[in-house]
Amino acid sequence: GDLQDFMMSLLSDRLDFEAQTVMRAIKGFGTDEATLITILCTLAEEDILPLQMAFSSRYEKSMEQAVLSETSGKFKRVLLLAGCDGVGESYAKVINSAVAGLGTDTKAIIRLMVTATPEQLDATREAYSRIYKKDLIRAVGSEWKVSGDFKRIIEALAKRHPANVNDDADIDYSADVRAMRNAVEGMGTDEAAVIALLANKSHKQIEAFREAYKIETGELLRERIRNETTGLFESKLFRETLMGLLTPREEQIAIYLGEAMAGWGNDDWGLISMLVHRTEEEKMAIRTKYTEHFGGDLIADIRSNCRGDYEDALVACISPKARTLARGIRKCISGWFSSTNKTGLMALMTHKDDLMPILRKEFEKEYNGKTLQGVIKKECAGEFEAALVSLASYTPPKGAKPLGPDDEVPPPPESAAPPQPV
Repeated sequence: GDLQDFMMSLLSDRLDFEAQTVMRAIKGFGTDEATLITILCTLAEEDILPLQMAFSSRYEKSMEQAVLSETSGKFKRVLLLAGCDGVGESYAKVINSAVAGLGTDTKAIIRLMVTATPEQLDATREAYSRIYKKDLIRAVGSEWKVSGDFKRIIEALAKRHPANVNDDADIDYSADVRAMRNAVEGMGTDEAAVIALLANKSHKQIEAFREAYKIETGELLRERIRNETTGLFESKLFRETLMGLLTPREEQIAIYLGEAMAGWGNDDWGLISMLVHRTEEEKMAIRTKYTEHFGGDLIADIRSNCRGDYEDALVACISPKARTLARGIRKCISGWFSSTNKTGLMALMTHKDDLMPILRKEFEKEYNGKTLQGVIKKECAGEFEAALVSLASYTPPKGAKPLGPDDEVPPPPESAAPPQPV
């Protein structure tokens, strides 16, 4: 019964149970989009590959194939890039879309090269080579729109590697400031020197360089570079790339998101690529910078510019995980008579010990002040209700950490039968 299923969900491997939940959400009549969004758009980067492996080992097909066959359009694209692909695979697909066909999406190339970390770029190069059997740098550099100084800076950024960009490296910023002044002052600009000074620095190091330049010259490096690269014979794409590099990373991501929603129609690749694979800290910083720059709320603007499941998936990618879980739980409870929703509810509530206190608060916000425990008592019954209420009431001791894969788990009750495959 329900209680037995609940106990087995507690005792089973979290990702294996989530794999079962994903399958239940897409099989049969209709698709449970809310559960798919809640699971796939909140995955931590380190959980994406293990979930794929759990799914394929249980069902002998890839999770990507399953999602492809049961979803469509932009909604499908978000689910695939957020939950079925790691950051390297996601970015490789964005780059391939930018260079495929007739035309080149230079904005997509700039966005990724400016905001991706050296670790993400390393993963992207590997994934691009594996998926498309091509070298990423050559593929991008061969595009006719990618030429001159723009080509040189894009190729330099694409080559960044964790081994060559170390946040803890001892950099003589005073020497770099002198070199930059030599590059931009006087007659003409030494673009090659500017590229060399910026392309091999991490985002953190560029921030430190900007601050050192301001202290030693009394000028803003970004404004100086803008002035030096603005003119009839200067490359607009080169300048846009430099301006992105010289803006704090989370702020620049927020700017790209605002630009993707500006004017008539959305730049959907821009929205998706800048929203997927963000940590909880990055999400908060991006939302804050968006408000500072545009004066509005990022989530509210996404909702006003997008629709349906696509809208909900994008919002889940940038919302705090606990808030997305609370929304998913509410939808599971609202459709209580569906067995898929029961399974979804168990998947969204189990193995969330560290998030449960925050989840309860977010649920009250989503449900007009109603408590999670109170709604469960109203909608459920018997021992299953008691078990869910107990789980929803849990508060981890101070300093406690969630159970890890190597921690001991108590054995299941003798009466409990092993979980059955979907």
